[in-house]
Amino acid sequence: MIRYELGTFWERLLALFLDWTVMGVFATLIFYLASVYSSFGEDVQLVVGIVLVTVFVFYSLVSEYFLHGSSIGKRILHLRIMRLDGQPCELMDYVIRWAFRSVDIFLSSGAAVALLVGFSPSRQRIGEILSNTVVVKYFPKENSVSQLLKIKSLANYTPSFAQSIMISESEAILIKEVLDRSKANATAGHRQSITELSVILARKMGIPPREIVNDKDFLLAVLRDYVALSR
Repeated sequence: MIRYELGTFWERLLALFLDWTVMGVFATLIFYLASVYSSFGEDVQLVVGIVLVTVFVFYSLVSEYFLHGSSIGKRILHLRIMRLDGQPCELMDYVIRWAFRSVDIFLSSGAAVALLVGFSPSRQRIGEILSNTVVVKYFPKENSVSQLLKIKSLANYTPSFAQSIMISESEAILIKEVLDRSKANATAGHRQSITELSVILARKMGIPPREIVNDKDFLLAVLRDYVALSR
């Protein structure tokens, strides 16, 4: 999820309807099986009731955890949950989102979600604010090494930092995305992302901070070095 934008209210609403459709199909299947085994009496009805309640209550929590931030509906629309600090979501993040889901959606009849997701800068509902998460739209087809190969040929290129070979392909793509976003829209937030990424990579590569004169130039050098050394 290197290249992304915030999911819109309507995209998230459609994902919710898709999830409800999935649960509706599952419920229909359960009722069908219950009718087939109706001869077993009230025991079947009790089991059906427990299964349906469990699925409808825990569907979002279980699906988002095991699908790494995407329910079935979100995955269809290329939506995914991520933390604002860029770290992978942990179980507690999903639990907080799930725990406040009833407050955000059901107790307010959806009004809270419509207002917060529709008009807040980060498009976060209450559960997302408390868990420090957002729902983003990602573009997986663009997140590949093919992006790096668009860089001009680096024949006879002398690397500035030989340690650049230590970074992963995903980190190299992240560098390119951060630089591209900063070039397209040089906001304070993007400049901060460049600084933070520079610090993280320098620490990983064992490069003293004093050797980095300009964070943006450092990231560009690391990216070029990686392409040259990994070919």
